[in-house]
Amino acid sequence: MHNIIQIYHHIIEESLSPGMTALDGTAGTGQDTAFLARLVGQEGKVYAFDIQAEAIQRSQERLEKEALDQQVTFIQADHACLDQYLPEGLAVDLACFNLGYLPGTDKAIITQGQSTCQALDQCCQYLKAGAKILVAAYLGHPGGMEEYETVCQHLSQYPQEAFNISQVQFINQRNLPPRLIIIEKRGGNAHDNH
Repeated sequence: MHNIIQIYHHIIEESLSPGMTALDGTAGTGQDTAFLARLVGQEGKVYAFDIQAEAIQRSQERLEKEALDQQVTFIQADHACLDQYLPEGLAVDLACFNLGYLPGTDKAIITQGQSTCQALDQCCQYLKAGAKILVAAYLGHPGGMEEYETVCQHLSQYPQEAFNISQVQFINQRNLPPRLIIIEKRGGNAHDNH
């Protein structure tokens, strides 16, 4: 495993099987959404969020081409509001967030620390015991390091009785390689920050 994205994909593959439910908090180009949709299969379900209409359109086109669109619900909204769009009582097996900007578009439109923290808090309420949230954080673009630090600081407040939170980083790679944050919900009640 020589990069974070390979590890990220490996954990997703280990975590999902047909019939499960996944959440993509940052649909982007639809690459992760398609990956999740293939793993959960037609009996499964993927909820994919993105704030940009262009990202939703690109993702939908990609999934239609691969005939994976049946099991995916796209929601154009800030992932900080995901609890307003998800069905009540939904139980999620895995969620993923790819922070940063949509490749090939305006780099000024980036995920923000505050809304990412809100999205993670809300996402935790839907996680099954043992389920994970994966956060791929890119540090090289303006705002990337600040967002990563805000998210780490926020997650450090989560109770260890309810969550195991770890991160993977390469310490000998140049140019601020991405880091992977893994949030695993332990057994028991949902964490509620409200």
